[in-house]
Amino acid sequence: MSQLSGSLHSNKEGVFSIEKESLTKNDLEQIHDTIKKAQNNGSVFYQDVISFDNAFLIKEKLLNPENNELDEKKIQYASRKMMDSMFKDEKIESGYWFALLPFIETQNIFISITVQLSLKIPEN
Repeated sequence: MSQLSGSLHSNKEGVFSIEKESLTKNDLEQIHDTIKKAQNNGSVFYQDVISFDNAFLIKEKLLNPENNELDEKKIQYASRKMMDSMFKDEKIESGYWFALLPFIETQNIFISITVQLSLKIPEN
């Protein structure tokens, strides 16, 4: 579990991907390089934000209101299931995603997810 604070945790905590629970600085550099190459090749990117109602998180025992501990592992698990379903429902055969679960003081917990599709979408 992670305790919420006023800034992003060090050591790249809160950043996870389709493959890993946490990303190293080297992982982030590789993602940056991959994104640059994909952009140059015309790949499609989406960025979504999922916001959670804190009352729901507390009710589901994912957020402890007494010490602001968030069960990050369960949030990551739910995020992976959601992204797996999206890839399946949208028939996305080749793509990559990574997410940021920032630990900043906002009214609600949120996740920022970036998806990179490997295929170009034809222009009309």
